[in-house]
Amino acid sequence: MDTVITYLKQLPTNTENTIKSLTLKTITLIALVAIPRAKELQNLDLKWMIKKQNHIEFQIEGTVKHSRQGKQNPPIIIHRFEEDTSICPVQTVVDYLKITEPWRQTAEQSKLFLTTIKPHSPATKTTISNWIKQTLKLAGIDTQQFTAHSTRSAAASKAESRSLPREIILARGNWKNKSTFERFYNRKVYTKEKTFQNSVLK
Repeated sequence: MDTVITYLKQLPTNTENTIKSLTLKTITLIALVAIPRAKELQNLDLKWMIKKQNHIEFQIEGTVKHSRQGKQNPPIIIHRFEEDTSICPVQTVVDYLKITEPWRQTAEQSKLFLTTIKPHSPATKTTISNWIKQTLKLAGIDTQQFTAHSTRSAAASKAESRSLPREIILARGNWKNKSTFERFYNRKVYTKEKTFQNSVLK
């Protein structure tokens, strides 16, 4: 995963980047620091976005894999990363929204991620997965071995290796129990630190 972060760091600034490359960067950063599933990324909607000084929060509407009857889906929250603004998820989302603002003419275009060709429809789950996979490939990752979903295991494993408390990782990934995390997602990497997002980006 450090390879992907290094790749994102060396991209042109958000305002100088191409819209396609900025789209890939935005979605990959959110995938890494919030470890959502592709369906959740598809459901991110500006109608349910709350922007605060130090973070952005998206409430997830509709049914996703971890939805529980009678309970609201946990929000997707991304924080500012002041240590390196080139990979700050909040700043990247803000810049992405500025550039895509002219595309947002209809109610359905309130979805965060829109296709980069006209008529700029909301990106599907498949498109979003393909975008993340494209980023991995551009970063030099073997996409025959690693898929878009691999960002969840890579980010969670890195946070685990930095001694982040297990309950924080399980909550961030919306895993119901630690056995699921251990069986499918905990891949060994080595480092150490504390907050989830900082653990991933540092």
